[in-house]
Amino acid sequence: MLCIFVCRTDYSRLLESLCSWPCCGQMISLCHVLVPTSIQVFNIGSICQDNVELYFEHTKSSGGGDIKQFTMNEQHGYAIVEFHDQQGLYFIVLSKCH
Repeated sequence: MLCIFVCRTDYSRLLESLCSWPCCGQMISLCHVLVPTSIQVFNIGSICQDNVELYFEHTKSSGGGDIKQFTMNEQHGYAIVEFHDQQGLYFIVLSKCH
């Protein structure tokens, strides 16, 4: 299970609390993970780079948000979209198939 905390958390206290709960004999571990802010988009084909970038910036079309960096590889038909924060990425990943 992956939990994302909105505010800073005292991880030592959290781990202590989790270890005191019975979990069917399973071991609980707690660690920090890097929250991604980018996605790789495949099968772009011959779509113009500007159109792809605008699509992922437009919140109503894709659920995206402000783009920090956009890299497109037309030869291999993919793009990497990096957002300023995770919020844009969450809406894209959870909303629908693009």
